Amino acid sequence: MTRRLVTTLLLYLAIILVFRALQPAELDWTETYDHDDRGPFGTFILYERLHDLFPDASITRSKQPVYNLRRQQGNFTGAMIAINHTLWHDRLDVSALLQMVREGSTVFLSAERLSQPLLDSLDLEMASAGLTFPANSSWMYRPQDHLTLSCCPGRSWEVPTRGTVPYFVLSDSDSSKVLKLGEVREGQVNYLRYRYGEGTLYLHSFPLALTNFYFLNSDMRAYASLVLSHLPEAEMVTWDSHYKGVPGGGNPFAVLARRPAFRWAYWLVLTGGMIFLFFGAKRRQRVIPVLAPRRNTSLDFIRTIGDLYYQNGDHRDLVQKKLTYFQEHLREQYRFHLTSFSNDAAEAVARRAGRDAGSTRRMFQEMQRLESANRVSAADLRTLQHHLDIFYQRTTT
Repeated sequence: MTRRLVTTLLLYLAIILVFRALQPAELDWTETYDHDDRGPFGTFILYERLHDLFPDASITRSKQPVYNLRRQQGNFTGAMIAINHTLWHDRLDVSALLQMVREGSTVFLSAERLSQPLLDSLDLEMASAGLTFPANSSWMYRPQDHLTLSCCPGRSWEVPTRGTVPYFVLSDSDSSKVLKLGEVREGQVNYLRYRYGEGTLYLHSFPLALTNFYFLNSDMRAYASLVLSHLPEAEMVTWDSHYKGVPGGGNPFAVLARRPAFRWAYWLVLTGGMIFLFFGAKRRQRVIPVLAPRRNTSLDFIRTIGDLYYQNGDHRDLVQKKLTYFQEHLREQYRFHLTSFSNDAAEAVARRAGRDAGSTRRMFQEMQRLESANRVSAADLRTLQHHLDIFYQRTTT
């Protein structure tokens, strides 16, 4: 890649970054419900105002499922707040959640969709009266529903939504433990209170009312305050940060797509990588020569030594070396120091090595004869090697 081309590409990227920096920031309408999201559908304002609702409480955030949280904290008797478009509690989480409420905790759940295990446990259903439109459409700013609260009879809140607010369908099995706290439209309950054991469970189906967008409106800010005013005082308040996510999410690149800075960084890295592959992926080094594998010279050395002994015919010298190696083998393998090839030594070696005493004695007699012999034939050398091979084979297996 030439210097001129690199300079042109860098200038091009710098111009893009300058124009992008001068553009006004786009408003992110993603429903995150995150405590640190200052966008329209984050819950930054509500999280910062929790100390006004619970002045003497210790506020913590939890990034783990309810089941794990209860196992760590044991008998949890504080308050828990979970707000999201969808709250998917599995059966273990539902069991732990209801056990927490039964033991005296207060749990507030606000979501447009609740998990089926939770609804089944409470004998509830959720329904919606109409279609839901995209969050970036003009329907976001048109009044769609009217909310009411039982604590403020005669007062209603006209809410702009992207569709219709979901509501709960109650069964007639056990209405004594259920108190209707709010409705959307006439007769459609969207806010419930359950008495469960020693604690209380609150279910709310319009989480958007608790986001930054609605807190900017004074009427909706009053509605959110009244909704949360039903929660009793607590010494410890846990804010859920585990059951978060964009509706229909699951794509790991969704985080990049949600933030403009991450999105631009992703495309710049991708574009730069493609440019490098197109211009700079050329071989910049000389050709690496193919080297032949190195020969094993140990085999050549053994053949050379064997040829020397074969040409010299010095069988007696080979016998002495084999006897020396045999004595070294007994020292290393059996910690036996052999000084002579007598019958007593043969029996001691047989016991130590677990060999037959008769064959070991014959081998030692052969060794004793060859050790003192002045001349050793090839047949004597083969006989000795035969005894040694049998001994080594049986003692090493």
